[in-house]
Amino acid sequence: MRKKAGQAGPTEAPGSPPGKQGRKRADYAALAERAFMALDYKQALSWARKALAREPGHRDMQFLALACAEVLQDRAAVLLLLKQMYQDGALATKDGGLRLARAALAERDYAAAAALYQTLLDDAASGKPRFKGRLSKARLKEIDQGLRYARLMLEQSSPGEGPAAEPLGRPKFPEEPVRETPRPRKGDPTGTPRPV
Repeated sequence: MRKKAGQAGPTEAPGSPPGKQGRKRADYAALAERAFMALDYKQALSWARKALAREPGHRDMQFLALACAEVLQDRAAVLLLLKQMYQDGALATKDGGLRLARAALAERDYAAAAALYQTLLDDAASGKPRFKGRLSKARLKEIDQGLRYARLMLEQSSPGEGPAAEPLGRPKFPEEPVRETPRPRKGDPTGTPRPV
């Protein structure tokens, strides 16, 4: 029996690029999904990255790799995957943009965080939003604070103003001595106070 023109072969998945590259990507994707289902997140992330190297815009593999990186708490991988998804248009919601901005801030990529926070604020104020969804007042406040913090860190680390200062921690206040307040004794009819 002959194949008709345009009909996929037995090893090619529908929608995948034809040829050896498409088959390898499909094989890597299948291995990543099996490892994910077996709860072997480290191996699943490895296979998903190999599949993404063959086809960078494959959304299922992007989300699978992101889920694995989050479970493994690999913040650098999360940031890298979120940036790639943002460039590919997979992060089309305001929550997705906020997630990327948080990841950039956590990884101390202050320039990217400031740009994303500014984009989210501009988008919230515009008549034609670029991102889908809504942001609550608490999220808008978080975005504003994140933008301020990222800008502050960029100003502190600018090379023209001398050595970069370390981020300020919590201010330390001298501890005041604890005063003991006298309390009346239980069962003492005179009510004389006793030290605590």
